[in-house]
Amino acid sequence: MKGQMSIFDIDTGEKKEWGPSSYYRFKRYIGQRVEFWRDGETGTITEIEPYYTIVKPDNGGGDMVGTPTTIGPIEEAEYET
Repeated sequence: MKGQMSIFDIDTGEKKEWGPSSYYRFKRYIGQRVEFWRDGETGTITEIEPYYTIVKPDNGGGDMVGTPTTIGPIEEAEYET
């Protein structure tokens, strides 16, 4: 409809980062210690893909794949506010 606005018309003046990395609530880096929320498995990030994060688990098993909804940093201070 003419003159109708959508949520995308709202400009808060805040610079936003868009794309796959923006779905993560923390900045990922190689060597970062992370935890899988579902089972409490912990490990170290070895590779960063746009949507996925490759993690070497502490138990010595094969690499695991994390997503924005399955992993988080062990150190709470690494979450973005």
